[in-house]
Amino acid sequence: MDHPLFEDRMHDDDNLPEELQAAWEQVVADIQLAGMAAPAPGFSDRFRVRVAEQRAREERRQAWWFLGINLFLASLVLLVLGLRIVPTLPAPSALLVSWVGTFTQIITWFEVLISVGGSLLKTLPGLVPPSWWASILAASIGLAILWIATLRQYTLPQGAQA
Repeated sequence: MDHPLFEDRMHDDDNLPEELQAAWEQVVADIQLAGMAAPAPGFSDRFRVRVAEQRAREERRQAWWFLGINLFLASLVLLVLGLRIVPTLPAPSALLVSWVGTFTQIITWFEVLISVGGSLLKTLPGLVPPSWWASILAASIGLAILWIATLRQYTLPQGAQA
């Protein structure tokens, strides 16, 4: 909203009544005489200690989350493997055959992935226009710069330094 009359009056110190002008001059003088506010003694030390404690708490919390997620995933993998092994427990030879079959499946999947990936790498460059490759490269560079900036923010020391 546009209020030119109000803005003119707000910045016009010359047309004030005498009492108001004297009070305003006193306020301006008080402001100019007032010293700069300073933090309490030891503030930066207390701030540095508090930041270090917060960082340590955050690292402990992240470590517990990391440990919990890894334990959950490990127990999930063990459960899946255990459910595959339970039917073969009475016969050790069946267990060995089951393991060989599982490892054979894993190796076969890797071979299929390598084969499909290789054929995609051979045919994809001819199908995708060069402008798309430039866009993908630019987006990758942008994401790399964002990653580096984020990494710098979290690895370089922050806060008050001694």
